[in-house]
Amino acid sequence: MVHPKSDKEKLYVDIGAYGEPKVKHFKATASTRRLEKFVRDVHVFQMLYADVYMDRDEFWEMFDGQPYQKLREELGCKDAFPEVYDKICKGARH
Repeated sequence: MVHPKSDKEKLYVDIGAYGEPKVKHFKATASTRRLEKFVRDVHVFQMLYADVYMDRDEFWEMFDGQPYQKLREELGCKDAFPEVYDKICKGARH
């Protein structure tokens, strides 16, 4: 399972913002990347159903991928299924 980098119990709060402002100066990618950096800097994480603009290194900075990569290796998934980053990141899909 992909999970945040912490062994401490945490309270999760899921806040969703849907849609985009209809103003000319709003830049969705730049705004989201600033938010993603803030989230990484305060050691929390972004839910994976949201648009993700992080690069691969930034993504794995947010999550502890060791258990996930170990399980992919043990189950022979590396060649059979895409990595979670490739499935959810807009940059990896396009």
